Amino acid sequence: MPLVYLFGGVATLFTARLWGRLTDRWGKVRMFRIISLAAVLPMMALTHLPVVPVPVLIIVTTAFFVFVSGRMVPGMALLTAAPAPAMRGSFMSVNGALQSAAMGVSAWLGGVMISRTPEGLVQGYGHTGWFALVTTLVMVWWVGHLRLHTQAPKP
Repeated sequence: MPLVYLFGGVATLFTARLWGRLTDRWGKVRMFRIISLAAVLPMMALTHLPVVPVPVLIIVTTAFFVFVSGRMVPGMALLTAAPAPAMRGSFMSVNGALQSAAMGVSAWLGGVMISRTPEGLVQGYGHTGWFALVTTLVMVWWVGHLRLHTQAPKP
């Protein structure tokens, strides 16, 4: 487990800056969509991974760290562009509360979906991958419908 976090954390440390530069260059919505779609592959691989050698596990989990956390870079840029500047503090407070509630619901839902067999093996983890895939695809579609404060109103 320490190797998973070491490699994933170091890779994320370097790629976060790349995601930021690309977000500034190509736009928030486009990069959110690209990184989210790229995150699907390691997300599905991790949640459906059989017993594999440690180097394979490190590659899959590092890709998972890089892309799943990478969505947060354009995601935060989108969040700060959504409200009018005068409302950003209130908006971010509500957003923080909603994120905390969503984390609680996610933990509960994961607990409902995942269990252990009498032999101690994890079962149902693949279902969380499918759920994450569906929610990612919904967000990839939905993000294009946001009305950002930095954009002119849509007709």
